[in-house]
Amino acid sequence: GIRTAVAAGIKLVQLRAPNMYDPKYRDVAVDAVGLCAGKAQLMLKGPLEWLGDFPAAGWHLTSEQLRKYASKGRPFPEDRWLAASCH
Repeated sequence: GIRTAVAAGIKLVQLRAPNMYDPKYRDVAVDAVGLCAGKAQLMLKGPLEWLGDFPAAGWHLTSEQLRKYASKGRPFPEDRWLAASCH
């Protein structure tokens, strides 16, 4: 899991759980923040309303979020990691 990856020196962790219901994912994300703090950059997925609750995390946009913000520009400050998969 995340603890093992970070202990092994992994520096970038993306918490992917496509089948996890949002509140449960959020709970796991809170734990992941603690495990990665000061050791690895954490990338999360979820509603952009959560951004303020996870200030240390980068964000991996869903295809829907990417379409929504493509013409509006970056949805949060440039000092935070932002990713999206295009496939």
